[in-house]
Amino acid sequence: MAFLEPDREVAQLEEVFKQAPAFFAVFRGPNHVFERVNEAYSHLIGRRDVIGKPLLEAIPEIRGQGFIELLDGVLATGEPYIARAIRAQIVKVAGHAPEDIFVDLIYAPLRNSDGTVVGIIAHGSDVTEQVRAREEAEAAAEALAASEEQFRALANLIPTLVWMADKTGWIFWYNDRWYEYTGTTPKQMEGWGWQSVHDPEVLPSVMERWSDSISTGEPFEMDFPLRSAAGEFRWFLTRVAPVKDASGKVTRWFGTNTDVQAQHEAAEAAQAANKAKSDFLAAMSHETRQPINATLSFIQLLEMGMYGQLSDEQKGVIDRIRRNQEQLLAVITDILSFARLEAGRFELSVVPVKASDVLADLSPLVEPQVTGKGISLSVSCSHADAVAMGDRDRILQILTNLVTNASRATPKGGRITVRCEKRDDCVEFEVEDTGIGIPQEKIDEIFSPFVQLGRALNRPREGVGLGLAISRDFAQAMGGTLTAISTPGKGSTFTLRLAKAEIGDG
Repeated sequence: MAFLEPDREVAQLEEVFKQAPAFFAVFRGPNHVFERVNEAYSHLIGRRDVIGKPLLEAIPEIRGQGFIELLDGVLATGEPYIARAIRAQIVKVAGHAPEDIFVDLIYAPLRNSDGTVVGIIAHGSDVTEQVRAREEAEAAAEALAASEEQFRALANLIPTLVWMADKTGWIFWYNDRWYEYTGTTPKQMEGWGWQSVHDPEVLPSVMERWSDSISTGEPFEMDFPLRSAAGEFRWFLTRVAPVKDASGKVTRWFGTNTDVQAQHEAAEAAQAANKAKSDFLAAMSHETRQPINATLSFIQLLEMGMYGQLSDEQKGVIDRIRRNQEQLLAVITDILSFARLEAGRFELSVVPVKASDVLADLSPLVEPQVTGKGISLSVSCSHADAVAMGDRDRILQILTNLVTNASRATPKGGRITVRCEKRDDCVEFEVEDTGIGIPQEKIDEIFSPFVQLGRALNRPREGVGLGLAISRDFAQAMGGTLTAISTPGKGSTFTLRLAKAEIGDG
């Protein structure tokens, strides 16, 4: 067997002493002079310089706390002293008041070779956190027990149905309001008796949610109807939350049922009103489109000279009529699209769409309008093989709306750029202009229905503010997004992002 050299052995023992998680200190003589402390002890007393100093000089606040007397006793009798969770008040930070700490402590006599007690070894552990946690738990338990009756009395006063269950879901208490509403008795409701006042069609989903909460310890919230003493069902918002102990284990459940019948009726009424509005808008828009289309057809015949040659003045008047009719038709088309979207009646065909083909169709649709205002237009696709998942007609409608809006915001001499980019997981269509821009705080607002920034009554040809709302809804319906960034005075960029079609799609 190999033995360590004495010096090396001492050095290793010294290192173990310094790094031990328990605290150690060695006192010598009747004044208990510090001979040695390890890192844990130094941390315990606020990292003071104590070596070579008597205990009362090094830690003066210890006076009167009984520790000197304990050390004197061990030194006099040679008997060790053992204590658990003993309290001491120690200044952890210079200049601050002493703090309470709790330690498990052993004072063991230090003897010389002839057995004489010459000092004391202090050894122990800081158990302050454990003691405080236990005290808090005990205080919480006492407070809970003391307030139980008070809580139940208060719960009986509120207009909400209240109940409590044990950790298994067995309901053991309801407030008086529950019995008043349901017309039941405690014996009928004990345990799982509450199922008798539920709608049989909804009960399975309630049981599923409740069972999930019991197994996971997670709260849940749900609306469902409860039968009253008169036999009618009313809707209640139910919230169930776990009550946990210090270790995080569920000890009981606390639940409330709040009557939300009025809110349900209001929501149904609002839904019916919204449907009536959408139906009216759709019917009105459809009926209005027919005479407008007929008018445009007659205007086209007049322009073709089918009813005789027109003078230049007459041609100008006919042109103004046609442009106003086209604008009115565009507004009505927007209203019809919006009404269909709100009513959920718009069907999309989401298939692989080649981005370059869409942009090729876009140019002839928007170029006359844009260039006629003295604005340059650039349409390009840097990736000819870019294929997006979407409805071709709706993509084209979105881009047309964006270019139309850009032309309204861009002064003569400005520029509109339409491009597409293929990303790792999507295809992006961008419409960039050099127009007046949009304030940052208005970016989200522009996608709301019937919103036009800076709209005035003397600018009737700017539509009704549905284009961006419809475009965003179409984008989302295709599984994409429509976003905007802008700098006032410099311009805006709108980006339509659609999922990239994978090989084999369609």
